[in-house]
Amino acid sequence: MAKLPQHPDPYGILLLHASAVQTKKGALIFLGPSGTGKSTVCLRLHPYVSPLADDKIHLVPQNGHWLVSDATKRNFQRALFSFEAKALKGVPLRAVFRLYQDSKSSVERLMPHQTCFHLANSFFDLFWQQNWEVSYKKSVFTNLGNIARVIPGYSIRFNLSTDIRNLIATVDLL
Repeated sequence: MAKLPQHPDPYGILLLHASAVQTKKGALIFLGPSGTGKSTVCLRLHPYVSPLADDKIHLVPQNGHWLVSDATKRNFQRALFSFEAKALKGVPLRAVFRLYQDSKSSVERLMPHQTCFHLANSFFDLFWQQNWEVSYKKSVFTNLGNIARVIPGYSIRFNLSTDIRNLIATVDLL
């Protein structure tokens, strides 16, 4: 197995374990451990939105904003080459959702520190990123905190009979 570089992405692109859809208003990303329903939510929203990414996403910094790009097919044995980083196309990040399976359905707004916590968990959910050097982890956490300050975060509790579209529509994001 190839040794990972000490600084995995010199372009500031973040890799998260998440799924995403594209709406008219931008990208919605869905966070949670494996089996939480990230892919299921995206499939159930499909008639109303376009799928963007199924299991892994890039958050790409661009002119003070963050774009969401599909990272499902990325080679994770190395950092992105310059031409790959520059070629990434994305959709402006509009909202972050932390998913929970529950018998009662609800949507609640998260405080920025809670959103940052869930984004960080999603980053470190990809096990190889746990071993990066501390300075890189600090820069990642700083970026995630900056995202959480300007992008709204929500927790969604749902079950298989929940109309997930109506839950998201309550916060005017579709």
